[in-house]
Amino acid sequence: MVSVVTPVYNAEPYLAGCIESVLSQSYTNYEYIIADNRSTDGSLDIARSYARKDARIRVIGYDVFVDHIQNHNRALGLMSDESAYCKIVQADDSIFPECLSKMVALAESEPSVGIVSSYGIFGTEVHNLGLPFPRRVLSGREACRLHLIDGVSFFGTPTTILVRGDIARRRSPFFCEGSYDPDSDACYEILQYSDFAFVHEVLSFVRRDNESVTSARRRFNPGLLSAFAALHKYGGAYLDRDEHARRYKRLKDEYFGFLGREYLQNRDPGFWAYHRQGLDHIGYPLRKRELARYALRRIFG
Repeated sequence: MVSVVTPVYNAEPYLAGCIESVLSQSYTNYEYIIADNRSTDGSLDIARSYARKDARIRVIGYDVFVDHIQNHNRALGLMSDESAYCKIVQADDSIFPECLSKMVALAESEPSVGIVSSYGIFGTEVHNLGLPFPRRVLSGREACRLHLIDGVSFFGTPTTILVRGDIARRRSPFFCEGSYDPDSDACYEILQYSDFAFVHEVLSFVRRDNESVTSARRRFNPGLLSAFAALHKYGGAYLDRDEHARRYKRLKDEYFGFLGREYLQNRDPGFWAYHRQGLDHIGYPLRKRELARYALRRIFG
């Protein structure tokens, strides 16, 4: 059995489409948990209307509002003890009809696999590219090394992965609530002791943030911060000492070179708050002296 889990907060425009995509699965042995985080729109009513029609759907409406990651964690805590797999489908996303069947089939064929991912449509683009076809399974260590050294990105988001049920139940909370990038952190931690598998098909649709939010964050270069944070936290676990040192120096120079350039341009306070908070999550203080040193490198080469 698969536990499909959808944490919800004010997702009225998209929730019906998300639920319909789960109910349209060719794989039918699943429970569907919808956990509403005290929505103020019609989300809870939509979820309950579907639950009245399909006994596999269980809706929980919480009285206490919590933040995004806490809501994911308490929703995952509701999964059945009998579930062999766990599949998050975020409330504004959807999965294609063969998603569960393809992912479960691959996981069943390789008992060492802890996480299964696939291609996904992110907005209008196909993402999670990088694993050469037709290779489908690699060790967790190799998957994370590719991610850390080459920037190969095939973990995706919670909607694009399937997790083995016993692993999901052992992690409590599943997502680290004080992390800059809890999705990636969960993958890095799980893959220290299990393998990674990939279905070379597009199995999910991930809705991007609205364009104004996406454009604002793009100016902050979140991908570079995320890469540096991941290497800082997990490089020692997956890379040998020499390659870790080389990669760390190169990526730090790239990231702080970017910050040094922005330091010269006196960017807005929101930019610095964003990067300071991200670095605080990995215990790396953002010091003006270090920024000034990289800024001078930009000036004098």
